[in-house]
Amino acid sequence: METVVAVPLPPPTQAEIDELRMQSVERAAATWSHLNQMTYEQLAQLLAQQSPMAQRLEEETTRQLAMAAAMDKNRQEQEESRAVLSRQQEELVRQQEELKRAMAEQARVSEAHQEMLRQALDVMRQQHYKVEELNQKRSAFTSGRAAEAPRLENLMVVQQVPFSPTYKGSTKRDRREFMDEYLAYSRRIEVLNRGIGGTLILMPLAACIDQKIVPRVCAHDFGKSFEDITENDRRDYFLSAREVQELDLDAVAKAMASLKMDTKIRDAESRVGRLLADFYEKLEQLDVAHLPEQEPKQSVKILTAAIRPHQLKATVERQLTREMNKAYKSDVRSFCRWLVTLMDNFMLFESQLVVERKHDQIPPRQYGEKARRFLPTKKHDGGASVKTPSTTAAELSSGNGCLKCGSDEHRGFKKPHGTSSAASEKRDDAKSKIIVAAVGSKDALIIDCPRTVACDVNGVTALALLDSGADQSVVSPTFLVRVEKIGNFTLAVRQLDRPIELGGFMEAMKLTVDREVKLRLTFDTAEGTLVLSNLKCWVAAMPLQDGLVDVIVSRNVMARLGYCPHLLLAQARRAQSVYDLNQLGDKETPLIFCSHEGG
Repeated sequence: METVVAVPLPPPTQAEIDELRMQSVERAAATWSHLNQMTYEQLAQLLAQQSPMAQRLEEETTRQLAMAAAMDKNRQEQEESRAVLSRQQEELVRQQEELKRAMAEQARVSEAHQEMLRQALDVMRQQHYKVEELNQKRSAFTSGRAAEAPRLENLMVVQQVPFSPTYKGSTKRDRREFMDEYLAYSRRIEVLNRGIGGTLILMPLAACIDQKIVPRVCAHDFGKSFEDITENDRRDYFLSAREVQELDLDAVAKAMASLKMDTKIRDAESRVGRLLADFYEKLEQLDVAHLPEQEPKQSVKILTAAIRPHQLKATVERQLTREMNKAYKSDVRSFCRWLVTLMDNFMLFESQLVVERKHDQIPPRQYGEKARRFLPTKKHDGGASVKTPSTTAAELSSGNGCLKCGSDEHRGFKKPHGTSSAASEKRDDAKSKIIVAAVGSKDALIIDCPRTVACDVNGVTALALLDSGADQSVVSPTFLVRVEKIGNFTLAVRQLDRPIELGGFMEAMKLTVDREVKLRLTFDTAEGTLVLSNLKCWVAAMPLQDGLVDVIVSRNVMARLGYCPHLLLAQARRAQSVYDLNQLGDKETPLIFCSHEGG
């Protein structure tokens, strides 16, 4: 076991103590320097970490401030819009109140008018009583005592209060029609105010526009708000519909092609007046009501082309070429007054338009041509005139059987082979039994009956043969060539696999066809336009013979239009039972009447 003995150390000296202190201070300074270095580094790291966060925080703050500013701006705009809508609503309410007051005023005026009518009725009763009293006191005038003169009163009876028109349109024509109605309404108000002392109020134009179209009219036609539009602006807006605009004269002339004078009117002034009324009505439909003022020469040409009958039209055209009448070409009013004078003179002789022709001027009748009708002017030996209606070739034949053999059993393109000999014998027998009578035409009047009728096919004028009696409708190839040259060829033509031969036209006459087409024929009649659509026609391989014109219309089509030989004969029989055809003839036999014995 060791024994530890504590030996006291000698006390340090002052130098040692100072040295120890210096060492302690140095160690403390080194420690603090190390701690400060660590703290600085940590602070630098912390600052480096906080800089992006601060930048992001600043950006977020800026964005929130921008959003707050935008929200404030939107809130202000909403408040302004709400204020504008509120003002508009207040304005609409004010307008409604004004309309209500105006309607109430109109109702009050209506009640006042009703009261005036009742008062007028009472006054009339009182006047009736006064008249009775005056009749009773009439004897007083003979004794020198005159009755007191009754008080004169002016009474105005109004059926109803005029109502203002309402504009609901969108075109210039709608504006013109509305302005015409508004002017008529204002005239009635003015007349009533003069008669009853000025108690009716003229409705302004602003109150006559339908509320449904007010936003469109204000935004697009005026380009202003409703409050900024004055009454003069609205008046100029409606009157601007009458301003002159550029004209397409070709389109106007084409649209006026259907304008015709009504020859059924038996008064010259009325006939011209109806023509003018139809003319201005068409101008209004075309929105060219200013044509007579802007293009008077074109207007006179249109009116001249519409004159009927053609004899008067030719006379007017001939008279307009004279130097003394050239002033009428450029003045519609003077032309119409001059036309009334010509029409008045013309109508004295209009019923005598039947033209007398000599027989040597009569052209020979071609295939399909109507028999010329003769009106007798002579009397029988007994002195009694005979009423002879017009007679056509269709009255002399039933026209229902085959045109080759006369059989009613078939209507085919070709005659059946089995009936060839029988038909030949029938024709020979018929020829032997025919009695031919020559009919003279001395002192006879001839009514010109055209063989063909003009029609329109795809803008090309064609001549149609309607009374041909043919089994099939046929069109000439030369007509299709004309349509192609003009450039309006829109027809669907079907090419046949091989040409076929058609019969049923005339005795021993056949046509070869190689195509098929559907046509649309348009005829101008006294009753208007007649259209035959989807008319199936065979196209002849060769041009048709002279006299067969452009289109041959079959008898089935004629039957569809109402033509029937039996009905024609029945109508003739209802007129009279015997027709003396001796009145038709001339020395050179222009017409042969055939009858079959026992037939």
